[in-house]
Amino acid sequence: MSPIEYFWLALLAKAALTAAIIVSASLVVERGGPFLGAMIASLPTSVGSAYIVMALEHTPEFIGHSAVGSLASNVAGVSFAATYALLARTRSLPVSLGLGIAVWLAIVTLLRLREWTLGPPPLLKIGVRGPLV
Repeated sequence: MSPIEYFWLALLAKAALTAAIIVSASLVVERGGPFLGAMIASLPTSVGSAYIVMALEHTPEFIGHSAVGSLASNVAGVSFAATYALLARTRSLPVSLGLGIAVWLAIVTLLRLREWTLGPPPLLKIGVRGPLV
């Protein structure tokens, strides 16, 4: 198989796998109702398919480091959402969005200063989101 054929076949397989995971989750949500829908929506369906695709191309160590980094980066996402939600009530869209992005960038910059292991990121998430969120 030529490199061009391999590229297109791999791309098609990745797209089909991602679509299958997302469509399957959508069908389960349709039949399961709002509670099951909320449970499925909180699952990492799009990230899960990305990790499956990455697993086809990278080493297990790379995937492990990516997963731990993703876990730590959730803190920045939650901080952006909280900042935006608090400011959006009283400020304009540009101000709320701008300050939310500034907080996100500051936290991402701080997170990049450390090499993460599996232990601390879940504790950071609990500290930012609370244990039941």
